[in-house]
Amino acid sequence: MLGLQSTSFRVPGTNVASIGGMEGEGIVGRIWNSTFARYIVPDLINVNFNLTGVVGVGRGYNLSINLITRGKNAGFHGLETTSKRVGLHFDASMNMSAGWYNGNPRNASLESLLGRGLDTSADVEAFGAGLWSSLRDNGTPSWLGYDFGMGPGVGISAGITNTTIK
Repeated sequence: MLGLQSTSFRVPGTNVASIGGMEGEGIVGRIWNSTFARYIVPDLINVNFNLTGVVGVGRGYNLSINLITRGKNAGFHGLETTSKRVGLHFDASMNMSAGWYNGNPRNASLESLLGRGLDTSADVEAFGAGLWSSLRDNGTPSWLGYDFGMGPGVGISAGITNTTIK
């Protein structure tokens, strides 16, 4: 090793436990979890297949493979998301998505992606895009992201989502 680990000390009356990072976290961890690194590599990258059918009120279905890049459950995870939607929208698409944990990336977890969320999406011919969020119990977003993809589709819709492990 290059000897680039944190120097631990405790500042009396504070929670500061090491130079530049969390206790026990080395320079690589501090760089990886930095705001700059999060702009380059999002906290979540996913590839998904999406189906939407909405005339006034309708449903959506999304099956995804997710790579969580930071936090407690970094790694690959399969998720299934169903949604109740409003709008006028039909699509069958393959998409890529990026997302960011709304908080300290060290606390990002698979559990914080699960459950209730919100999303909106639009499609014009072969191209589509959307915004999504996962919500905490108090209604604030735990994750925020966007997606874009290709596949036949037309319209726009918004929905309340429910995400589970697949």
